[in-house]
Amino acid sequence: MQLAVDPSHHRLYAAGFSGHILKFSTSKPAYLGEISVSEAQRGAPDKLSGISILDGGRDAFVTVENIKTSVVVKLSTGRIIRKLPGIASNRWVTVVIPAAGSSYRGQDTHVEYNSPYQ
Repeated sequence: MQLAVDPSHHRLYAAGFSGHILKFSTSKPAYLGEISVSEAQRGAPDKLSGISILDGGRDAFVTVENIKTSVVVKLSTGRIIRKLPGIASNRWVTVVIPAAGSSYRGQDTHVEYNSPYQ
């Protein structure tokens, strides 16, 4: 199981072998529900592992271990919007790269980026 937090730091997501992405609040002790992810053709639960939150918290990149495929899942619906067969990992990391000349201010970090190619 891997945990990932959304960019606003309001939700924590957990991907597990149950075939679900579990949602939790980070501001209070609250379980917010689950998102079912089903990619295997046989109807059996998928074993999810690595997860990373994308697109400002709207999508998740998650590995389906039992079929060695990674998928992009719409978190609002659980719908798989992209499949990447043969790409699998039990750990994913999201890296924010700001546009040239801009800055990114996370909750606890501040990164300045000045491109030498401007």
